[in-house]
Amino acid sequence: MWWLIAGLNTMPRKTLEKLDLRYIEKQFGRFMVILGVLLIANPIVWTLLEKEEHIGITLIISIVGTVVGMYVFGAINRDKIKKE
Repeated sequence: MWWLIAGLNTMPRKTLEKLDLRYIEKQFGRFMVILGVLLIANPIVWTLLEKEEHIGITLIISIVGTVVGMYVFGAINRDKIKKE
């Protein structure tokens, strides 16, 4: 399912061979699970707390925070992404 990760399908074959695709796949999957849990839990939590007006803003914060976290994590672990 690497074709789901943006940029990998357009990357030159030589560059793609230098990457540890299993590591990228695992990290991408973890972030997608985290995002899914946040998106499902968000309306449930605010409905139980009877503050539905907060659903929209926390939804945006969850999405942006997860995407930013994925970029930061990728930048920090750049050495692990490349094959030795």
